[in-house]
Amino acid sequence: MDPKIAMLMESLECSKEEAEMLLEATEGDFKKAIEYHKMISKEYIAIALKIDANKISNFEGYFFILANGKKGDIKELDGAVVFKKQEDIDITVDWEAFKETINNLKKEPTFDNLETSNLIEFLPKNLNPSVINYIYSEYKKSNIREVREKLEKVLSDYFTEEIDFSYHIALLSAVNIQKEEKEKEKKTEEKKPIDIFVNVSPVVDPVKGKPVEKLTLGDRIYVRILEDKEISKSIGAELNRTVDGIENIVPCVLRKIEKTQTGNFELEVILKKSIIGKTVVKPEIRVKLVNPEEEKKDKNSDFSNMIYIYLAIGGILLLAIIIVILILK
Repeated sequence: MDPKIAMLMESLECSKEEAEMLLEATEGDFKKAIEYHKMISKEYIAIALKIDANKISNFEGYFFILANGKKGDIKELDGAVVFKKQEDIDITVDWEAFKETINNLKKEPTFDNLETSNLIEFLPKNLNPSVINYIYSEYKKSNIREVREKLEKVLSDYFTEEIDFSYHIALLSAVNIQKEEKEKEKKTEEKKPIDIFVNVSPVVDPVKGKPVEKLTLGDRIYVRILEDKEISKSIGAELNRTVDGIENIVPCVLRKIEKTQTGNFELEVILKKSIIGKTVVKPEIRVKLVNPEEEKKDKNSDFSNMIYIYLAIGGILLLAIIIVILILK
């Protein structure tokens, strides 16, 4: 027998035919054969679990567990407990569809967050690596009775009442897992808003200002938008205001502060949702802070100005109506 085949059979616990197929697929490369086996072998176990405790507690629980069957570590666990008899919830559906079902149950008015949290905390402690590996091994051998007995034992450590439960198991490969993770990342990227970055400079206040090195995330400060781009001019026209006699400044929130190798500080501020200002400031600079009372006064002033504008427009319209009436007479 080819030594490589023997080594593969021993290290991967696979048959001679599987070892030969792996070597053929990887052109005799032993290391690639092992990696390839890891990718295609179904080492992961997905368990969909339904717990029926309607006799006393009057609830149903739906839980999803994804774990590495060989290593026994849980990769993902989620669930939902609801206090109303749910109809037509199929736990044998595709595992991704079942996870979506759980997410929808969490939006139900009868969703019980406390009981859900308790069970999610309990399950990983009792579905330890040896238990997961046992369930995985017995399921692969088609020993369904042993699988059910093990799950029943796990749940009996939590429930003092008699319950009923059902489960569905699927074996997955690393390829399946990676595919789902890539899809998740893609969806996250699609949902993530695109930030617009503009250059700003801090408004200096030598007397009452706060030293740059003492600024903390969340501090509200004033900056000027440097109108070095067309987009910056547009943003400045929208956000600029006059405060304490200082024109064209913008209140913002500090979201990042990092000291550079030269000893200066790099700042990022939130000017508006998805509009970020960036600047580099010397450590001795004292930055003007936003005074809550001034900001409130500024907002009230804006509101008052709007009222005056509306009253003026109303007065003009009323005068026009009177003139028209007099002409018609």
